[in-house]
Amino acid sequence: MKNYFSDKEIGCKCCGKIVTAPKHLDLMNLARFHFGKPIYVNSWNRCDDHNMREGGSDTSSHLKGIATDIRANPKRGMLMTSQERYGLTVALIKAGFTRIFYYRTFIHVDSDHNKIQNVIGIIR
Repeated sequence: MKNYFSDKEIGCKCCGKIVTAPKHLDLMNLARFHFGKPIYVNSWNRCDDHNMREGGSDTSSHLKGIATDIRANPKRGMLMTSQERYGLTVALIKAGFTRIFYYRTFIHVDSDHNKIQNVIGIIR
């Protein structure tokens, strides 16, 4: 499977630290393949300091490199259309993600099997 994501996208935005589970990377690459167009990453890996600044929990899956926040506004100021969100959702599910959460400006997916599975949430 082709790797669609660069180290810069995967690494922590403040220090570049990369701790990614190969399975999570495989799921993201498969989702990108099914989506058929770029998936823009807001956040993937986070070091402890970055996670704290983002308001992440001590059990954040970002700390383990098994969570990705996907930009829902690929072009500055434009949110994804509902059809694009649907297409991305289908691609994420086809890839094998079972934890998907929608926020106004991003979509969070993780492959953390220590957390409840088969959930889709809308966070306001």
